[in-house]
This record gives sequence, C-alpha cells and structure tokens, in this order.
Amino acid sequence: MIDIIWDTIEEFIENWRISPYEWQTEIDIQVEIAGRLRRALKDRKQLIQKTKYHYIRNGQIQKYSRVCCEWSTNYNDSSGKRYFCKPDIIVYDDIADSNNPPDLDREKNWPMLWVCEIKYQTEDNSPQYKEWDTEKIKYLLEQNETKFACRLYFNRKEIDKNPLKASEEMNGRFRSYTVLPKN
Repeated sequence: MIDIIWDTIEEFIENWRISPYEWQTEIDIQVEIAGRLRRALKDRKQLIQKTKYHYIRNGQIQKYSRVCCEWSTNYNDSSGKRYFCKPDIIVYDDIADSNNPPDLDREKNWPMLWVCEIKYQTEDNSPQYKEWDTEKIKYLLEQNETKFACRLYFNRKEIDKNPLKASEEMNGRFRSYTVLPKN
C-alpha cells in the first residue's frame, strides 16, 4: 500500500510543477492529495477498514476510510510529555482485531501507515514553522505511531535550476520534498 501512496504523491508533485496556479491554497493541495489517495486505494479495494465499536450502531461493524485529514493524534515530546497533533493527511494501517479497536484506549492511536504535513508558500512559512512540522513527524516515527511520513513544501514564488528537492531520512521512512514550478 505504501507504494501506491508514494506514487500518488509523486504524480501530484509533477502535476503541480506543471500547473502550480491550479491550487491556490494549502487546503486546496490537501484536499486534492487526499482525494487522489482515496481514489487510488479504492481502485485497489484497500480504502475501507471495518471495525466494531460497541457503543455505535448496536455493536455492528462500521466501515471507515483509511484516508483522513487533520485527525487528532497523540505523541510524546522529547521530555516524555503527552501532546496531540493533527497531521494534514493520514492513511491508516490495518488493525489486528476488528472487534477491539485500538483507540478505545485514549492513550492509543489508530495505527497509522503514513502521515503528511503540507506547507504552501505563505508568509508564515518561516524556517522554524517548517521545522516544527518536521519535529512532530519525527516524534510520530520514532515512537512507531506511524510507519512512514512525508513533508511537502510547495513554493511557486521561487525559481531554481533544480525545481524539485527531495530527501529521505530515517531509513527511507521519512521523505521531505521542496517543490518549485517547472517554468
């Protein structure tokens, strides 16, 4: 499933580089990527998860999308203090037992396969703002709350000879992209 996610991200990056003004705001990009992920996973019959919460619908199995935007997620900072964050996009992983959802315990998160933070060339995209997104992603990875993560920074104000800068960290589990227009 992770290959589908990375392929979808790289396809969107190429589309954006060709026509960056189709997406005017960060939320436009977030919605577009989440929609593409839903379609790609649905086409491969991997979008829906099933689980049973006994307090919902009289204990019947409910169906959930793996793709979610800005869902509250717990993590511990470097001092061990418990916080929550809301990654821009999450793709949830399988759960071990559909009769026993992991998030019934408030200390646990639903298992995440992939999380993504997006930044778009706004004035508040100072280096320290981008660093905070990277820091919380790394907390989620280090604590095995997610298996993979991505940081996307789109900037149509800069022109560069190398219009796509990508890096991988944490044994390929974390990819960071700085994306500039082709022209």
